[in-house]
Amino acid sequence: MNIGFLTPEYPLKNSKVGGVGTYIKKSASELTDRGHKITVFLESTRNAKLNDNGVTIYEIKCPPLYYALNSKSFLKQLIRVSYILFSAFKIKNKVFQIHKKDPFNILQSSNYLAPGFFLKKNKKIPVITRVSSYAPLWHAAFGIPRTFGDYLIDYLELRQVTDAQSSFSPSRFMRKVYARYENCKLDFIPTPLAINKPIKKDNFLLEKILRKLPSKQYILYFGSLSRIKGVDLMADVINKLSPKHPKLGFVFVGVDYGLPDGKPLSEFIYGQCQKYKKQILFFTYQPRKRLHPVIKNAYGIAAPSRVDNYPNTCLEAQTLGIPVIGTNNSSIDEIIIDGKTGFIAENSSPTSIASKVESLLEMSKKERLEMQKEIAKNISCILKEDRIKILIKYYEKVIKEYKEQNK
Repeated sequence: MNIGFLTPEYPLKNSKVGGVGTYIKKSASELTDRGHKITVFLESTRNAKLNDNGVTIYEIKCPPLYYALNSKSFLKQLIRVSYILFSAFKIKNKVFQIHKKDPFNILQSSNYLAPGFFLKKNKKIPVITRVSSYAPLWHAAFGIPRTFGDYLIDYLELRQVTDAQSSFSPSRFMRKVYARYENCKLDFIPTPLAINKPIKKDNFLLEKILRKLPSKQYILYFGSLSRIKGVDLMADVINKLSPKHPKLGFVFVGVDYGLPDGKPLSEFIYGQCQKYKKQILFFTYQPRKRLHPVIKNAYGIAAPSRVDNYPNTCLEAQTLGIPVIGTNNSSIDEIIIDGKTGFIAENSSPTSIASKVESLLEMSKKERLEMQKEIAKNISCILKEDRIKILIKYYEKVIKEYKEQNK
């Protein structure tokens, strides 16, 4: 098949991306390995054509001011929305330009920022949408009221889902959210598991962490640092655990998106945990070759999300054999088997999260070894599902339905 992905983000070199870009990268790579032709149409700051290990990337220059216009000004909000629409229009033009020379069988768009908005009802190529989020829920979890511009963007993202030929969610949690709040039935296609191919390790960050933490033992959080991901809850967790475990370190790696009042999360946590400041380390976004040694050396991974959608970070930690402490009603409980491959705490409860970390710390060597075996067993089961094959069969089903509808 000739498959096109439409996205506002994709990891190139050391670019900082979220779950959408990470998902497309690993899916595109796996599909290419199976003989499919993959083209990614990426919103960018320039026009360029690249080859990423067999995946063709078209960078499409889109308005660069979108991220600078997150303002309460009514005019700037309208400009912000118009930039999203203009970017989607440019993607549509580029897709059809390439389609004339080398026809696509199917297009897959993210719902985030609706990059396929002007393609979702076209009569030439079937378009499916992968749901990465439900914006109203994300706004609530972040703790800020939506502006008029936010409502408009949320509407565009919802239309990207409801007007596509077909739409799917990688988690049952998000599927239920759309069914409940939008009466929208999504298909369920689980996120493919990236096979950890050998990468050149870079121990620079790990060595830096171990120099600062004499005990060499730490709980790690990696990914976006935000209230949505529950990172602010870790301040109370640290204060609850540190008196009993004075040598335990807490390491945070990722882009700090701060709190609703603009305060960086690093500043908030340091301020709340003055007594234990020496045990807390913050680092910005790191490439995989530098991050993997830090994950593999961690005692456990904290994933205290208020809401999530089958996060790549949990999958990555599990593929490396590391237990994860996650939360219920967040989709993480679809990845972690409580008490076997990690622990599931009550959502938004620092007391429960601290208790689950305590459970991990109190495990004997034998119990920890048994948990690592369970993690390996669970990952093996996921790999046997062959989720890329499930995705391919889904493509084939949608293409067939599209042809029948447009005879």
